[in-house]
Amino acid sequence: MNVALSPSSSVALLLSSLVACFSIARPAHADEAPVRRAERVLESMLSGSESAARGVESLPARLSLWSAVEDEIELREAHSFSRNAFHPQGRLTQQTPFIDFSHFEMGGYVGIVGFSSDFEADPAMVAGITARVPVPGIPLGDWGVFAQLFISYISRDLPFYYTDTSGNWIGAELGGDYTFVKDEIWYLRGQAGILYANWNDINALDNGVGILVGIQAGFYWIKHNRNAVVTITPQLTYDGSNWMGFFTVGFSYDF
Repeated sequence: MNVALSPSSSVALLLSSLVACFSIARPAHADEAPVRRAERVLESMLSGSESAARGVESLPARLSLWSAVEDEIELREAHSFSRNAFHPQGRLTQQTPFIDFSHFEMGGYVGIVGFSSDFEADPAMVAGITARVPVPGIPLGDWGVFAQLFISYISRDLPFYYTDTSGNWIGAELGGDYTFVKDEIWYLRGQAGILYANWNDINALDNGVGILVGIQAGFYWIKHNRNAVVTITPQLTYDGSNWMGFFTVGFSYDF
């Protein structure tokens, strides 16, 4: 049976074909839109990652500057520690010792000693050694401690029945001093302490202790060297009834 297409049926067929094409094309356009959105999301994520990466790259620049400062501080602390380790006096100078044995002075002297009338003796020679250390631990001034050992001779004018009227005798001094004046040329010190005399069995003399006072003038005899000093020292000792007077010239050196 032959079927002939009428004009109306041809138009209907054409319209149905167009509708079918549009229906096929729409899902294709609908599928592209999510793809583009996904691409835009990926691009934004990638750009955000690059910005974050740039931020991370800029962060070490600031941290490296702070690290350089920390490294400099650590280097200075290490240098200070090593310097104090090899030079401990840099730390020790912060604390002043009570007795400064680093300025120990020692010397010798010669002179004369005179006796009060009860000794019935003429002046005689005396020689001895002396030592001193400063005491910076005592506030309000320049204080020190001194000690002396000496030997001398005495000859007494006694009646004939005394058999041991002359001979050598020894003594020791211990006391403190205070420096009143001190400059580039000289110093002046006051002294106070005790003196012990051992008369070595000379007749009518008893071993004993007397109060000692004195004054010492020191002159720096080497130019620009305050360690070497020439001293002139008058002293007087008294035991309550008799006295002895010393006048000595000596030298001392600050070791």
